[in-house]
Amino acid sequence: MAKITIVDDDPAMELLVDGFRYRGHEALRVGSVSEAFKAIDVIIKSDIVILDILMPLADDISSPYYQRRQSGGMDLHIEIRKRNPTLPIIALSAIQDAVTIEA
Repeated sequence: MAKITIVDDDPAMELLVDGFRYRGHEALRVGSVSEAFKAIDVIIKSDIVILDILMPLADDISSPYYQRRQSGGMDLHIEIRKRNPTLPIIALSAIQDAVTIEA
């Protein structure tokens, strides 16, 4: 079965992880950008990544790519692409802030 990694700061994503595991997949949820950068070697070995692209950038990480605090997910996306260019990534966000959505 597939190795699925979900990177999302919403604890409700544990339900999705449980659903994948119930169906026989190996599923892991990483709850922050900081944790994800620490686990990058595990993440890039996944078969697929589901990534919240609008997570806060942790204070312990500086971004060479973006200056916005919500860019953590995009920074992680870039790093995953550099390390494993063929890894499928489903990028999502549940943000409903109109200003952020239009930016």
